[in-house]
Amino acid sequence: MLNEDGRGMDTTNEQTTGWAEPGPASPPPSADLPGPDVEAVRSAARPFAALEQQPGFGRVALDFDTKTVTVFWAGEPPQEVTTHLGTTSDGVRVDLVEVPYSQADLVAVGDRVLKGTGPGTGLPAAFLVRPRPDLSGVVVEMERTDLTQSQFAELEGLAGVPVTVEPGEPLRPQ
Repeated sequence: MLNEDGRGMDTTNEQTTGWAEPGPASPPPSADLPGPDVEAVRSAARPFAALEQQPGFGRVALDFDTKTVTVFWAGEPPQEVTTHLGTTSDGVRVDLVEVPYSQADLVAVGDRVLKGTGPGTGLPAAFLVRPRPDLSGVVVEMERTDLTQSQFAELEGLAGVPVTVEPGEPLRPQ
């Protein structure tokens, strides 16, 4: 396991899906993949697990099918990232994708949007805020998506980043 709670690591086979949030570990890669390739990809990603709290950290995506580790970083990446870029001796490609916002930036945006919407705010309630897969802004799931232009402008002003609005429902305890 890369880290106990899976935070900061996206271990799906799709590089652009998933958001690194605390929770259960991602499902294991498909069973038909050879074990050594899976372990090589995980091994190539291990150095990045400790960087989650550093300013600029976006996320890390593992693609077992293409033997690729992709590090998403906002701003100038530290040497702990740049020294691992390229292809490892096990044939795993480690790539860097520059993104406009870090994980910490977008978590703070989510907090602001959730607190600044709903009754008494002039904006419909937001139920969920998640980063866009490319970390270029956020997707806000709201009770209503028929915002006026001024409401949408207010929502983007509150967020401070580009916003996509989608329909959503309140989370209910199971």
